[in-house]
Amino acid sequence: MFESKIKAYKQKLYRNAILKGAILTFAAVLGLLLLFSVLEYLNNFGTTTRTILFGLYISTFVYTLFIWVLKPVAKLNGISNQISDEKAAEEIGRYFPEISDKLLNTIQLQSEAQNNSLIQATLEQRDQQFSPINFSLAISYKENLRYWYQYLLPALCILIGILLIKPQVLTESTPKIVQFDKEFLPVAPFSFELMTSNLDVFKGDDFELKVELKGDAIPNDVYIETDKGSLIKLEASTPGFSFNHVFKKLQHPIRFRFKAAGYYSQEFKMNMLTRPSLSKFSVQIEYPRYTNKNNETVANTGNLLVPEGSKITWLFDTKTADSIRLYFKELVINQNAENIDDNVFRFEYTSSNSTEYSVTLSNIYGTNKDSISYYLNVIKDQYPSISMRQYQDTVMYDYLVFGGNIGDDYGITRLRTRYRIKRKDDKKAPNTFEKIDIPFNKRAIDQSFYYQLQTDQFNLKEGDKLEYFVEVYDNDGVNGNKRSKTPLYTFQLPTSEEIEKDLEQTKEETKDQLEETLAKADQLDRDLKKLEEKLKGKRQLTWQDKKDIQKLIEQRKALEKEIENLQSQSQELKDKQNKFSDQDKSTAEKSEQLQKIINDINDEETKKLYEELSKLMEQNHINQSLQENLKNIEKQQKNLKQELERTIKLFKKLQMQQKANEVSKKLEDLSQEQQKLAKETKDLENKENEATSEEQKKENAEEKKELVKKQEDLNEKFDKIKQEMDQLRKMDKEERTNQDFEQFTPNERSISKEQQNASEQLKQNQKKQAHQSQKKAANKMQQMAKQMQQSMQSAEMEQISEDHDALRQIMENLIKLSFDQENLMESFKEVRRIDPKFVELSQTQLKLRDDSKYIEDSLVALSKRVFQIESFVTREVTDMNKYMDESLDAIKRRVPEVAASKQQFSMTSINNLALLLSDILDNMQQQMSQSMAGQQMNQKQSSSSPSPSQMQQQLNQQMENLKKSGKSGKELSKELAKLAAQQEMIRNALKQSMGKGQEQMQGKDKDGKEGEGTGEGDAYKKILKQMEQTEDDLVNKRLTDKLVKRQKEILTRMLESEKAKKEKGKDEERKGETAKQQKQIPPPDSFDEYLKQKETQIELLRTIPTSLNTYYKQEVNKYFEKIKD
Repeated sequence: MFESKIKAYKQKLYRNAILKGAILTFAAVLGLLLLFSVLEYLNNFGTTTRTILFGLYISTFVYTLFIWVLKPVAKLNGISNQISDEKAAEEIGRYFPEISDKLLNTIQLQSEAQNNSLIQATLEQRDQQFSPINFSLAISYKENLRYWYQYLLPALCILIGILLIKPQVLTESTPKIVQFDKEFLPVAPFSFELMTSNLDVFKGDDFELKVELKGDAIPNDVYIETDKGSLIKLEASTPGFSFNHVFKKLQHPIRFRFKAAGYYSQEFKMNMLTRPSLSKFSVQIEYPRYTNKNNETVANTGNLLVPEGSKITWLFDTKTADSIRLYFKELVINQNAENIDDNVFRFEYTSSNSTEYSVTLSNIYGTNKDSISYYLNVIKDQYPSISMRQYQDTVMYDYLVFGGNIGDDYGITRLRTRYRIKRKDDKKAPNTFEKIDIPFNKRAIDQSFYYQLQTDQFNLKEGDKLEYFVEVYDNDGVNGNKRSKTPLYTFQLPTSEEIEKDLEQTKEETKDQLEETLAKADQLDRDLKKLEEKLKGKRQLTWQDKKDIQKLIEQRKALEKEIENLQSQSQELKDKQNKFSDQDKSTAEKSEQLQKIINDINDEETKKLYEELSKLMEQNHINQSLQENLKNIEKQQKNLKQELERTIKLFKKLQMQQKANEVSKKLEDLSQEQQKLAKETKDLENKENEATSEEQKKENAEEKKELVKKQEDLNEKFDKIKQEMDQLRKMDKEERTNQDFEQFTPNERSISKEQQNASEQLKQNQKKQAHQSQKKAANKMQQMAKQMQQSMQSAEMEQISEDHDALRQIMENLIKLSFDQENLMESFKEVRRIDPKFVELSQTQLKLRDDSKYIEDSLVALSKRVFQIESFVTREVTDMNKYMDESLDAIKRRVPEVAASKQQFSMTSINNLALLLSDILDNMQQQMSQSMAGQQMNQKQSSSSPSPSQMQQQLNQQMENLKKSGKSGKELSKELAKLAAQQEMIRNALKQSMGKGQEQMQGKDKDGKEGEGTGEGDAYKKILKQMEQTEDDLVNKRLTDKLVKRQKEILTRMLESEKAKKEKGKDEERKGETAKQQKQIPPPDSFDEYLKQKETQIELLRTIPTSLNTYYKQEVNKYFEKIKD
């Protein structure tokens, strides 16, 4: 029974809680509404604040409704757990004290009453006790009135008061709170008009906001109120009532409204857009392989300096970019970059030309704000540079020298000289150029080069022209190798006339140099004697004496310089003569001996004497050492003068001999030319006799004019020979030689007359008579040339014989002098100072000194004619006289020991001199033998002795005639025996003509061993074998056609072998002459030094560190190119 009453109690409890919650919720909601309305009315909040108020209002309403109303409703309806019966019994017990404990105990015992009758009885009893009590009375609804009065009534009163006093607080504020996202503006006497139509702003950009006020009353100030609470005053602008403000570098979106005179505009919002931007980028440069540069990557650098052909890859790292476009201005290329990752783009390009280029980033909102422009500077591969100096050997014409600088920006692949040869008789030079590679350093891009080119490889003849230039190729791997070259240079060999003129000039210069050197030596000798006379009787050196000695030393140095110039000049003349003139062996040997004499003029002993004089000059007193030094210098100076005088004499003699040989050679050459012209005259005569047409006659007339011109040229050449003969006569007269060139004057007149006749006869069209005159002139020239050679050989033989006898006489006198000096020396060893015989011996020494003077004079005179007498022979004579003079001086002082010692030295010099002259005498005897053999050979040649091939030809003709004659019997046998003997004689002569004996004929080597033999030896073996077969056939009387045929083969092979041998002899002679020629000294060292210094200077400038932009770097490179040239 009491359980239903407790349940009723719970129902009323929750209904009461619902009523209470409804009152409190309504009071709270109404109070909050009134509060927010008043605040909104007073402050006129913006949308943000109103949003917050509206949210707070709704939250409060929902919260109170849930806590105070909905939660009790849920418990009332059993949705949520209600309070327990024990809890309800406690609350009821507090209202009804008399049952407070009993009701609680009864509820607790009720759970145990099922199996306990006693408890059940107790419960029944208690139920009866509780039945008159209504538990619901413990709850009164009236208790909620106090909430009415405390909370709801005041709120209602305020609401009524507001409605009565100022209803706008609710009517205007409530809609604003409810419509929190809507801008409600106070009604103002003016209106705000936004002039900026687009409120989309790119992040980081400046944004100008403009507003204009319209209405009857316009305030002076307008402000911007932002959602951050900032108040910004706008600047007034004229005309009109407009205001503006610039937002700098906006980073975030902004909500704002305008405020003026307490009135607000509606709220606006600036939308923030993101512009595409470039975070960073890198450029990968892959250089062309031929530049040898390492690939590189540069970061955030768009201005590039790259070689042509470089592969460039840009990698762009962007923000909010959808695409990138690159535009190359000069190339008119506009392409998109490849998107390889999120906001990462790549673009590849191979450089070809310099250009500006720009990078444009874009997305859906627009492009990058600032333009991104750079310059791509593409360095074109430059042409290789070459600057060259060239040096031509204009003395011996043996070599050319190229030197200079070559360079390229990356490397050089080839350096070579190109040349072509224009022969003297060619009208036009070849179109093609041959090439010769020049070595260089392939790893260096700037370097100097030096190359010496020997001209003998071109086989240049007189008057030939060598045209050449040097070219260099770079290593351009993009456009192909480029070439630069020097101008075309010309190297021309002089003609024979120019060579002859140059040789004559060099001879004159050498002669002048000799005479000038002799004059200075003579002056030095006079000054030396004057100084000796001046110092006699003095004990102290004055300042003037020292000055004179110093002057003497300086004169000696100047003389040494002159001697060096003489040696150089003489060597140059000798080299030119060896190279350009056809000298015989004897003349070449004399030239070599003369050069040796000139080279030995400046001896070391004289240098030492002058050095000693320089040291003695520092002493103030004059002692015996100084006097002896001056005497020794005087003797050496005398010897030097003698050597120079002798050299001049020998030089003039040699030049006359060379001149005579040259004239003889020219006569032979001119004779051949005259002979050739005579043949051409004869041929023209035959052609004129056969000519029928006018055209042929016209051609013959032209040929006649040409013949006349050629004959006149030959006449002029002979006139020059006549002038040279006059020079020979003059030289012969000056030197008083035994050459008789006057004997050739009639020959010259006769030849000139014949030539003149030939010219006149050709002009008069008398070709037969002209031919005869030309033949006579040619024969007379040939005869005159042979007479000159024979005359010179005869005169030379006569001179050699005379010199030989004179030298033999000098040697005999030397030997006698040596024995006399030895006997005298032995006598002085035994004599005492006080012995009367001492005076007698002194007289003997004086006589020996006179004899030595005679020998000296004879030897000096002979040395001016004999080239074999070298300089040390005359020096030995000087030493001999010196020791004899010293011996005489010791005798005067009666010091026999010293006198004997000096006599010993003089005897040694005499014996040395005798040995030297003995060698020279042997050489002269050998020379006489060779000259005699040469004369005999010339005589044989002049008698036209036939060669083996000519004899064989005559023998063959005799065999053919004998075969045709029809002879037989004893007569035939006799003729065949003669022919067999002649064949044997020819075979033996052929063996002898080979010059190497039977061994070489049989193919043996130098050691006599059997070998394969040379081709020439095999040919002669076959010839000899066939000759033996011929001899056998002739002895056995076999005169057949086979024999005749064999004889013809023998003749053919003999002619071929003789021709081959002749060519081989010329080659060996040419090789021998080449081997004798000395290599020419290269151009002066300053040539190479110039190149080295220039390169060093350029490299020094290149190493100076500079921080320059592209323009100035190009200017610096131009400067380097200029100083290279």
